[in-house]
Amino acid sequence: MATATLNWTPVGNVYSINQTVYYKALHDANWALLATVGPTVNTASAPGLSDNVIYQFKVRNNCVGGTNSYSNMWELVNIICPTPVNITQGETDAAFNFVHVGGDVSSYLVELLSSADVVLNSQTFSPPASNVTGSFTGLTPSTDYKIRVTSKATGDLGDHIAVCGSVSFRTNDVVCNPPTSVSATLS
Repeated sequence: MATATLNWTPVGNVYSINQTVYYKALHDANWALLATVGPTVNTASAPGLSDNVIYQFKVRNNCVGGTNSYSNMWELVNIICPTPVNITQGETDAAFNFVHVGGDVSSYLVELLSSADVVLNSQTFSPPASNVTGSFTGLTPSTDYKIRVTSKATGDLGDHIAVCGSVSFRTNDVVCNPPTSVSATLS
């Protein structure tokens, strides 16, 4: 759960009676009243918001004579990164999986990074399944790599992005097995 702190510049002139603050989840049809504040107040809080859900907010200036006007709308979302990101590495490949965080998160960008954070490869999962799985191949044995996940939620006003921390791993060493079933005969 998250708390949004809203800030705006009130008009605060002699015609302002008060201001009403509204909010709704992106996919809700109706706006809900969050707070009624004085004509010069410039902040409000919205506690108890669900993670990974885009919320929209607007403020109405209520004036004498019923002439009311709305602010521009704005959006906020608290994107929680998927965790854990499980990695199973081989000598030249690495498989990954994680659980989709839900809500309004609409896609994931999964990047393979070098140990110096250079992007080597990437995959996009859109829309994500409940369990996101993939793999990277053609890796070098005995080498350090990272996998980084970026979560995206798309609202009415644009994309909301959360770049998650990377998970380090090392590809396995090449195993050079000796020959087996060696036999010899004397003549």
